[in-house]
Amino acid sequence: MFFKDKSLGDINDNHVGINNNSVNSTVSKKAGYWYQSKTEGKNRWLFKELKLSGNGYRAWIEYENGKVTVTIGRSQEKPKRPLIEARVDLSKVFLEKMYVGFAGSMGRGVERHEILDWSFENSAKD
Repeated sequence: MFFKDKSLGDINDNHVGINNNSVNSTVSKKAGYWYQSKTEGKNRWLFKELKLSGNGYRAWIEYENGKVTVTIGRSQEKPKRPLIEARVDLSKVFLEKMYVGFAGSMGRGVERHEILDWSFENSAKD
């Protein structure tokens, strides 16, 4: 069962957000991905909603020059347009030694969340 927590400002019961040391998202969007489709001879961006339950999805979370991009999809191939692009100052969050992780919730019940594979790369130059 999906859960929308109004007290946290959730936009709906199935979303992806950027949280910076808080349970409140600074930016959130309905879960899904963008893809291009040719209709009436023109390339158009269409949105495909994803229900974040059960099926293995892939996420790309990137931070560069003060901008966070979040892209999710069904396959190994990264969609060409991100779900979220936001200016976020993480300069006070990134430390020389730190932990990096994920959080997920489903309301008041018990839910299992699995991260099958992930990597973290710091390409900042000293």
